[in-house]
Amino acid sequence: MDVIVDRAKIDKLFNEKYLELNFCYLEKMINKETSQYFFCHLKNNTSIEELYLHNMTLFTNGTEFLSEALKTNTTITTLRLSFNNFTIRDFEFLGNSLKTNTTLTTLDLWHNNLDFIHLKILVDALKENKSLRSICLNCNNLDVKEIELLSTILQTNTTIIDLDLGENKFGDSGAKILSNIIKTNTSLAKLGIGDSNIGPYGIKCIAKALQINTTLTEISLNDSVCGIDGTEYLAKVLENNNKIRSLNLFQCHLNSESARFLANALKINNTIAILDLRCNSIGNEGTKFLADALLTNTGITALHLESNSISNKGVNSLANALKLNRTLIYLNLGDNNYGEKWVKALSNALKINTTLTRLDFGYKIENSSRSNIRWGKIDIIIKRLEINKINQKRLRCLQILCLEVVEKIDMINQLKQVNMAIYESCLMKKNCLNKQICSDSISN
Repeated sequence: MDVIVDRAKIDKLFNEKYLELNFCYLEKMINKETSQYFFCHLKNNTSIEELYLHNMTLFTNGTEFLSEALKTNTTITTLRLSFNNFTIRDFEFLGNSLKTNTTLTTLDLWHNNLDFIHLKILVDALKENKSLRSICLNCNNLDVKEIELLSTILQTNTTIIDLDLGENKFGDSGAKILSNIIKTNTSLAKLGIGDSNIGPYGIKCIAKALQINTTLTEISLNDSVCGIDGTEYLAKVLENNNKIRSLNLFQCHLNSESARFLANALKINNTIAILDLRCNSIGNEGTKFLADALLTNTGITALHLESNSISNKGVNSLANALKLNRTLIYLNLGDNNYGEKWVKALSNALKINTTLTRLDFGYKIENSSRSNIRWGKIDIIIKRLEINKINQKRLRCLQILCLEVVEKIDMINQLKQVNMAIYESCLMKKNCLNKQICSDSISN
């Protein structure tokens, strides 16, 4: 972006809803006068809703001026402050502003080397703040003592619904502390604890907590060492969990046996919609287990299998599953060891499947010299996916049309032979109408 050289250019920045400034580019141009003017302008600005200040330490007294602005600004709902390396004094200014600010809902403190004292300031602020709903403390070298401190506020806080603690170093001990919070917290819906040195024991602790928790819908355990025992325990818990909709197991050292446990869970669990298994080693055997689960599963809409040592045999299993599956919309098969045969298998499957609208091939497909696959054959799959996209839009329009006139349809069962999705939608609408008629009759 352009370098800020005068007040006129600063003024122009405040006309957008989103403002992102990377001050690494402005180091030589910012002085105390211009930085103070910038934040004074922010006090009464009514346009900016999301503010991202990267490396703000280059602003003279930047955190102090920002904190003063936050006390009066009423439009900024998202504040992202990365790579700022706050001093304790700076963070105290920020903490004080959070105690009175009622507008901010998202606070991103990614990569700031926060220590115990910083966390204590934040926790004290959260005792009074009632508006923050999403907090990111990713990549801050947080250890067990910091997690223990954070847990004191999570025991009573009822407003935070999204908490990202990924890329820290609290390990299994920290995971156990968090598992106790998960058991009692009634507001958290999204939790990220990946890449934090968590092993099988930590995974088991989190899984046990999920047996009790009733609010978490999304959890990221990426870059953890699940192990066979950890994966088996987690899978068993998922069989009876009807809340988790998104599960991230990216690079969790999973193999074919791990995939078998997860597949068995998916034969029972129809709540999980997004399953991320990228960068593991499930291979063809593990893919076959998952494909078998897709034959009956009605919940998964997005499946990420990128970089899993899957060859033609594994893709063929998925292709067979797609002929019967009517739920999957997105499938990622990038960076695997397939050859040209899988193109034909998927192409044939898409002659029958009408719901898959996106298929990621990865670089091995894009680079024809490495994949040895003719683009002409891939075009067949791309065209069929486009047809599915168009048909899905038509289906939604038709559903809406049918729902609008369902009370006039005498023989709704005839729709069952035309399209099951429309039939079920209309049947639900008809039942609702019947209940309403009965209710009205009773009232009269």
